[in-house]
Amino acid sequence: MALGTSILACDRDGAVGPTPDESGRFVASACPKPLPPGLTEGTTVRCGTLTVPENHAVPNGKTIQLSVLILKGTTTVTKDPIVHLQGGPGGNYGNYASVLGGEFGLGTSRATGREVVFFDQRGTGESKPSLTCKDNEDIPACLRRLQAAGSDLAAYNSEESARDVETLRKALGYEKLNLYGQSYGTVLAQTVMRLFPSSVRTAMLEGVSSIPFDAQLPSSPKALESALGRVFEECAADAACRAAYPSPARDLDDIVRAAATAGEDPSGIVRVLTALTQFAQGASYVPYALRALATGDQQKLAALVPVLEQAEDYETAVQQTLALGALIAVNCYDYGPLATTARWNAVNGGARPAFRTAIPEPPLPCALLPTSRVSEAHRSPFASSIPTLLISGSHDSNTPKETADALAPSLSKAYKVVVPGWGHVLLAFGETCSTNIFREFIRDPARVPNTSCLAATKFPTTIP
Repeated sequence: MALGTSILACDRDGAVGPTPDESGRFVASACPKPLPPGLTEGTTVRCGTLTVPENHAVPNGKTIQLSVLILKGTTTVTKDPIVHLQGGPGGNYGNYASVLGGEFGLGTSRATGREVVFFDQRGTGESKPSLTCKDNEDIPACLRRLQAAGSDLAAYNSEESARDVETLRKALGYEKLNLYGQSYGTVLAQTVMRLFPSSVRTAMLEGVSSIPFDAQLPSSPKALESALGRVFEECAADAACRAAYPSPARDLDDIVRAAATAGEDPSGIVRVLTALTQFAQGASYVPYALRALATGDQQKLAALVPVLEQAEDYETAVQQTLALGALIAVNCYDYGPLATTARWNAVNGGARPAFRTAIPEPPLPCALLPTSRVSEAHRSPFASSIPTLLISGSHDSNTPKETADALAPSLSKAYKVVVPGWGHVLLAFGETCSTNIFREFIRDPARVPNTSCLAATKFPTTIP
């Protein structure tokens, strides 16, 4: 997922599709104005474009441009930068404007002695072309328009993006990369690890997704139910929470039962719970929200409104900046063959009926796209000995920790970290413990990370 406000575009008005001999070249260009707070062009940040083949199998064919932003918070840097792989799919680095000059971006560069590279993946953000749909444009019309404009939608998939990452490494003269994938970016990171293992020093996967292990699980009824189960367990283990909210699970049952008796649709409460478990520490308020709803306490419900508005504003900001064409293409080519109704039912059939009603199987319009060129290996488990840090929020209902649990055995040097009380986005929202664990891991990936700080990251019981 993404965060913050959008960065204005750099001035890159050149025609899309440079000549083939420019493929693989990085060209410096002016950074956006105004720069995010804390950044100074030429000192702490530089920008440019990377030209890559639209189809890497045709290196002398059509090319596209990727927008790149590089942070440098220290005078001396190593030759193995941290490369941030954005979530979505379809997100862009502009969503991180408010935190690029802080601890998330520049602070990580200073702490690790490495450049931190952000780039808009093919089809997103300020990369050209950007596969965005127009306001009120339906999906079939959008996809037809993008193809009529010359975009080979079959080239917008994780394997092609992984080849972009390798091209970026070579173009900027880096020896190895430290991959930092977030949400969908964890899928892209795994693809780079599989295709170019010798180019990767470490991988950090935050909010883990994995095609072979989680088709039909992210943001699903089962994912929400699992996240809520952990909320209830953590509340029961905390004396203050337990005293204030003796049984959030029973409150939820009572709310759903009352809605059914009254002939009301329970989808509203499910949307509230989904928003809270996908937003930073929003799940901290789940027991409070359920108690207020179960008792009809209007004062408590009114106090909860600002939290819900913050979660909703964040989600709206993310959705408005997604390149929908890229999102559809990547999801179809990555997950399409596995995203069957039978698998949906197998994963989610045991979840609460109210959850299944409120969160139906998502339609994927894959029939509207060209035939996939993605390899079968992309949707199969792979083994890796690359040091990998897996970080999950215990309350995350978008990419629940079960995916990290399933992936870890295939990674011989994997370290799993679960941060109590947190949802989908951790480092970008300033979760200090996971940030410190990540930085320690980067410094010495052969050493088991010190996770003692997690003891202080217990279930928050703050009441609005």
